[in-house]
Amino acid sequence: MTQTLDTRVSMLVERFEDAHHQLSQHAKEQPYAVLAVAAGLGFILGGGLSSRLIGSWLSVGGRTLVSRLALDWLASTVERRAPESIH
Repeated sequence: MTQTLDTRVSMLVERFEDAHHQLSQHAKEQPYAVLAVAAGLGFILGGGLSSRLIGSWLSVGGRTLVSRLALDWLASTVERRAPESIH
């Protein structure tokens, strides 16, 4: 049982390290996008959403931003993993 727990903890630590590396790399590549997300999250968590209009606006903006970031991440991942003969 201890070995299973150690294995799970080790896997969890490895996943956090991978996530940290990916976020750090993304922050270096697109610092303004990361700042925008951080500012938006701070605004939302700080109770800045007082009206439905602002909430709707941020929801649409957030979805747009997340979709762009996801597409950029996907494109860079595919580009890195594509064989050299395709380029």
